[in-house]
Amino acid sequence: TVQSAFAGSDREIRGRVLRYLLENGPSSRDAVAAACGDDTKRTEKIIRKMVDEFLLAEDSGCLSIA
Repeated sequence: TVQSAFAGSDREIRGRVLRYLLENGPSSRDAVAAACGDDTKRTEKIIRKMVDEFLLAEDSGCLSIA
């Protein structure tokens, strides 16, 4: 199967989120969303999904890698 383009994809933003948290440690949801995507509403949706999938943990408003 052919994989969809990476540039601009949800996969790219998910990678940015993980990289940001690896480099900066636990951070507020707003800081992560602002740093990782041009469209913060879309990035928030992706972050929410990553929390639902247990890739990220959220505690007292701070996100970290689960």
